[in-house]
Amino acid sequence: MISVLDSPVTASELLGALERRSDRSLYEQIVDRLRQLSAHSECIGAQVPTEDELTRIFGVSRVTVRRAIGRLVEENVLVRRRGKGTFISKPLPSI
Repeated sequence: MISVLDSPVTASELLGALERRSDRSLYEQIVDRLRQLSAHSECIGAQVPTEDELTRIFGVSRVTVRRAIGRLVEENVLVRRRGKGTFISKPLPSI
């Protein structure tokens, strides 16, 4: 199974520190980071780190991570598969 952390380019984007003094909330910054990852064609179908891993990577609470993932699932950027994990979904064709 492919993980987004397997790609050095995407891993460096993901692991960047969040701006604690930014006007943007922490969950919005995580949404931005994960959305950037989804823009890379080699990441389509790749598994996103678990909530616990993202909590450690970004140094935020699990609630913050869940909120970010939930927003991206609503936007069809990510897809959750029960018992499997969260994956970067294939972009929907624009009409």
